Amino acid sequence: MFAICLQSSPSPTSQSVNPEIKHLLAKFEDLFQEPTQLPPTREVDYHIILHEGTMPINVRPYRYAYFQKAEIEKQVHDMLKLGLIKSSTSPFSFLFCW
Repeated sequence: MFAICLQSSPSPTSQSVNPEIKHLLAKFEDLFQEPTQLPPTREVDYHIILHEGTMPINVRPYRYAYFQKAEIEKQVHDMLKLGLIKSSTSPFSFLFCW
C-alpha cells in the first residue's frame, strides 16, 4: 500500500505536509512500512491449472518510457536483493515483464 500527496510547493518539507495527511500516515503507519520479507503462507496457494499438453502462452512485453523502465528495474533489483521476489525461469510470460 502507498500514499500519494500532491502539493503545489516546489520543495516540500516535512513542515509543509498537510496535517490531515500526517495524521492519516501516523494512524496507519504499519501499513506504509517497507516490506522486509515475503508475505505469510496463505490458506490457498494460487496456481494456474493447465490442460495437459498446453504450450506456454507468451505475449509481447509492455513498453515503458525510459524513466519508468529505469525506476521499475531499480525497484525489481531492490526487491530481488531483499528476497521479496525471486527470479523465474518459467516459459510463461508474466504481465510485468519488459
